[in-house]
Amino acid sequence: MGQPGQQLSSAPQSCNAVPPARRDDHILQKVEELIDWLADDKVGRLYVAVLVIALYFAFQTATLSLLGLWAGNGVNIDDAEQLIYLPHLAAGYGGSQPPLYNWIAWTISQGFGTSIVSLKLVRYVLLFVGFAASHAAMRRLGYKQVTAAAAMFGLMTVPLLFWEAQHSLTHSVAAFAFCAVTLLAFAHLVHVRTPLAYASFGLAAALATLAKFNDVLMLAALLSAAMTVRAYRPALVSPWILLSMAVFVLVLTPTTVWSYYHSDAIFARISKFGIADDDDGMIGIRGEGLFKIIYATASFSIVTLVIYVLGFVWKRSFPRRQDAFNAPRDKLLERALLIGLLAVLLLVLASGSTSLRNRWLLPVLFLLPLYLAARMEKLGEFGREVQRFVIALAVVTALLVTPFTWYAQLMGGEGKSRTARLDFKELYHDLRATGPVRTILGNSSWVGNFRLAEGDLVLLNPEVPELKELLQDPAVLMWLDENRPDPALVEILRQADYELSSQTGTLIGKELFGSVSGRRIYFARLHKRGSAGKSVQD
Repeated sequence: MGQPGQQLSSAPQSCNAVPPARRDDHILQKVEELIDWLADDKVGRLYVAVLVIALYFAFQTATLSLLGLWAGNGVNIDDAEQLIYLPHLAAGYGGSQPPLYNWIAWTISQGFGTSIVSLKLVRYVLLFVGFAASHAAMRRLGYKQVTAAAAMFGLMTVPLLFWEAQHSLTHSVAAFAFCAVTLLAFAHLVHVRTPLAYASFGLAAALATLAKFNDVLMLAALLSAAMTVRAYRPALVSPWILLSMAVFVLVLTPTTVWSYYHSDAIFARISKFGIADDDDGMIGIRGEGLFKIIYATASFSIVTLVIYVLGFVWKRSFPRRQDAFNAPRDKLLERALLIGLLAVLLLVLASGSTSLRNRWLLPVLFLLPLYLAARMEKLGEFGREVQRFVIALAVVTALLVTPFTWYAQLMGGEGKSRTARLDFKELYHDLRATGPVRTILGNSSWVGNFRLAEGDLVLLNPEVPELKELLQDPAVLMWLDENRPDPALVEILRQADYELSSQTGTLIGKELFGSVSGRRIYFARLHKRGSAGKSVQD
């Protein structure tokens, strides 16, 4: 009996054993089911794709905020600039930027206080708005759900969005969000053509312009493309379009008036465009500008294009049948993308600009993942498989980049953003030990981090409009690394009727993961001109 018993006991083990090949097939099947779930399904009334994006951004908001609070450090230079402007609403601010991002940051800070949490909420709420609006716009234009999901997840393959927007950038994030909202408002308008839809489109276009001035390029490209599509043209020649224009002008008027009286603030950073004089050689300048456009476009889109190519390679075949890409919605996306790029090209060549950053193309090139997803819908089942591949790779990209965003939160970055590693609460304590402080003027926006230590401080940088009126005594000027302040900054103070004391103080800031010796920070107290005390300029 023992021998048969042994045979019987071994039989179930043999039956339950799963060959490795079958296990691999089972895992692959589960992955494909997960991708199908992301591409097509709903949870209640909400598409799973949109829900997953929302959960990802919520997770990033929570983890990055907790990391910042745990480490006790500051934020990068872009967020620090927001901390400078956070206490007040205005029709405009400094730094050549429109005010919408600042308004949103102020609004969120009213509910969540002045903290890293508020700054992260602004960023990730706007990113979610951009992603969700892109998805909704594709659905409103009539594309299939898998196409809308591929378009939205395709945005996560853009380095500017899956990387830079998560640890730097501010106004560019708002630019993307409200360009997507404008596209959605237009997609709704051409279908319903009600007064409310026209008013909504005008509001969306105005908010996009207030998010970043170069969003006008996307607006112009979208309207120009729509005028070339017979099905959409009646919506633009309707008398109700005057309502859109009226709302657009009304919303922009306060900032337009402010900009007129603060032109120096609007053009403060015009040098970054690298506009050269034709005396330097017109052909060479235009050639350099053309090269910068090609380079910026390539760096923006290369990852997205490579992922789509890999999708084709993964299928190991090419479609034998392709539906014509000539539906009104197809023409709109294609022509808006091409007209937008052409507008950028003409603007750069006409202005003589020799500098073009890829983020300046965001209002136009965010259409690329949408356009590519739409093209795939015309390829039938083959195109659907490529869309599913893009969705899968986008999810993998988001997961892989997450730990690096945590690292970026802690390290801040290079250059001025390196100041995010400093312990600003201790720095403020050390500064207060030298005397009372009401205003801190910095050589750049890094001093905005002091608001995380003391919310009532007046914080200024050289780009803040009406600096003289905002500066309150007692005040100090702070600068980094060099033992003397920037002469241009001293001149700004002189024009504001202030001078520096003859004594320069030094603080040593503890730097997270930095050198043991810390970072040297200089400061000098400010006095009204003519008051007692010898100035440092002397």
